[in-house]
Amino acid sequence: MQGQTIIDHWLRLDPAIDIFEKLDSRGAMFCSWSKTERNQRFASLLSSFDLMFGVEGVQQTAGSVSPRELKRWEGVEWPDPNW
Repeated sequence: MQGQTIIDHWLRLDPAIDIFEKLDSRGAMFCSWSKTERNQRFASLLSSFDLMFGVEGVQQTAGSVSPRELKRWEGVEWPDPNW
C-alpha cells in the first residue's frame, strides 16, 4: 500500500517545475531521520514537492511533513545519515 502511495506522489511531480530549490531542505531532513522514520515518512516528504503542498485548506495527515518543519531545514548542512 505505501509503495503505491509513493508511486502516486512520484507521478504527480511536474517535470516543468524546478524541484532543485526544494531539494536542499528535504534532503537534509531525510538524512536526519532514523531508518524507521524514513520508512514511515518518505511518502509525505515526496508529497511536499507537489505544487499544492502547504496551500491553506489542503488537508495533511498525522505524521506529515509540515511547511514549518521544512522551513527549519532550509540552509542547514545535511547531517550524516544513520543507515
